[in-house]
Amino acid sequence: MSMKMKLSLVSSLMVLLVIGSIITTLFFYDEKVLMDNQQDNQIVLFKSFVKICEDALLLDDTLVLLDFCSLVKQTNPSIIYILFQYAEGTVISAGDEQMVYFAINKLNSTGVKTPDGYLIRDVRGPRNERIVDLSMPIQLGNAVAGTAQMGFSSQVLENQLTSVLSSMRTTTLIVAFGAILLGIAASYLFAVHMIKPIKQLAEGAAKIGSGQLQHRIPVHSHDELGWLAGEFNTMGDKLLELDQMKNDFVSNVTHELRSPLGAIKSYSEVIDKSPELSPQTKSHLARIKSNVNRLSSFIDNLLDVSRIDQGKLSLAVGPVKLDLLATDVLKNFEEQARTQQIHLESRISSVLPPVLADKDKLDQILTNLVNNALKFTPAGGSVWIDAQEMSRSNAPHFSGRYIRVAVTDTGTGIAPNDIKRIFDKFEQARNQITEAHGTGLGLSIVKGLVEAHGGQIWINSRLGKGTTFYFTLKVPAQTPAGTQPAKGVGR
Repeated sequence: MSMKMKLSLVSSLMVLLVIGSIITTLFFYDEKVLMDNQQDNQIVLFKSFVKICEDALLLDDTLVLLDFCSLVKQTNPSIIYILFQYAEGTVISAGDEQMVYFAINKLNSTGVKTPDGYLIRDVRGPRNERIVDLSMPIQLGNAVAGTAQMGFSSQVLENQLTSVLSSMRTTTLIVAFGAILLGIAASYLFAVHMIKPIKQLAEGAAKIGSGQLQHRIPVHSHDELGWLAGEFNTMGDKLLELDQMKNDFVSNVTHELRSPLGAIKSYSEVIDKSPELSPQTKSHLARIKSNVNRLSSFIDNLLDVSRIDQGKLSLAVGPVKLDLLATDVLKNFEEQARTQQIHLESRISSVLPPVLADKDKLDQILTNLVNNALKFTPAGGSVWIDAQEMSRSNAPHFSGRYIRVAVTDTGTGIAPNDIKRIFDKFEQARNQITEAHGTGLGLSIVKGLVEAHGGQIWINSRLGKGTTFYFTLKVPAQTPAGTQPAKGVGR
C-alpha cells in the first residue's frame, strides 16, 4: 500500500470518527432539547391562557375567553381539552365533551406543583390514554374566581417529537454524509499535497542515483522536507564535482599513459626486428606487444568515454554506404569466426541509401557490436548485419528518414535483468561461451556514439535464442529514396 493511500485512510478515519462522535452526541442531545422545548411551549401556552382568564374576569368578558379556547384547540392538535371553570360551576371550554367532563369531575390524582403555582399531572384518560394536565386556580382579589385547566395528549406530543426528530436526524445524516465526502476528498488532497514533495525527493534521488547528476530537486517549502530537498541538491553538487574530478583524472591519466605506451610499443617493434633474438625472447616480446595493445585499447576506450561524458566528441559526418562498411568490418573478424565455427554475413542491400555518419565512429560501433556477438555465440551459430529504411508508414514514431541497423546473433541471449544495465559503464553480461573478458566499456561507448549521431539504440533478446542490437542513423536529406527496401531482421 502506498504512503499516499495510508495517509488518506488515516485522515479519512479521523474524519469519520469525529463526525460519528458529533452525530451520536447530536442524536441524544437533540431529543432532550426538543423534549425540554416541548414542555416549555406547553407552559408558555398555559401561561397565556391563565393571563386571558385573568383579563376576562376583570373585564367580565366571557366571549374573549371562549374565542381563545376555540382558537387554541384548533391550532394545537396536541390539546385534548381547554377549559375555565368559574367558582360557581359555570364552565367555558373547547374540546371533546367526554374529555372535558373527565377533566372537571374525574381528575383526583395528585401532581407536581411548580414555583409559579401550576399543578402538573400525568394521568390516564377515560380511554386509558396518557394525558398531561396543567391547572391553576385564578384569583380575583382575595377570592378564587375559578380554575384554568389544559390537557395535552402524550401520544400526540410523542408523535410530534418523533416526527421532528426524524426530520432533524435525516437532515443531520445528509449533512454528515456530505461532510464525510468532503472530509475524504480533503484527506486525499491533503495526502497528495504531503506526498508530492516526498515523491519529488524519491524521483530526484533515483535520477541522481542513475547518473543524472545535473538534476536538482525543486524546493517549495521551508519545512523539514524543504531542508531535505536542499541537502539532496547539495549532495548532487558534490557528486557532480567529484564526477568532474574523476573525468579530469581519467582524461589526464590516459593522456599521460599514451606516451610511455607508445614508446614501449615502438621499441618492442624495433627489438622484434633483430635477427639475434632467440625463440624464447621472441615469445616474451610477443607477449609484451599483446599486452601493450590491450592496454592501448583500454586507454582509447577510456578516452572515448571521457569525451562522450563531457560532450567533447567530435564527428566528421558525411554520407556512408552501410553495405560496404559492414563488409569491411566483417572481414576483420573472418579468422576469429572461422576459429569459433561461426557463420558471418552481411545482409545489407547495395541499393540502400547512405547514412549520415562519421565513418570511423560507425566502424567502431559495428566492430564493437560484432565482437560482442561473437563472444556470446556458440560454435555452429551465426552473426549477421542487416539494415532497413524506416519511414512514417512502417515506423510512425520516427520523424524524417532513418536507417535501422541490426546486428543479430544466435547466441545465448541476455537475461532481462542484464538488459537494463547492459549499456552502463563497466557492466558485462555473463558469458557462457568463451572465457574472454572485456573492459565493460564497449556497449557504453556504442550507445554514446549512436546518440551523438542523433540516433537511438535498443535490444531485443531471448535467452537461449539470441540477441539483436538495433540502432538508427539519419539519411541525408538530398538522398533519393531507395527503389528496393532491404530485408528487415527482428524477433
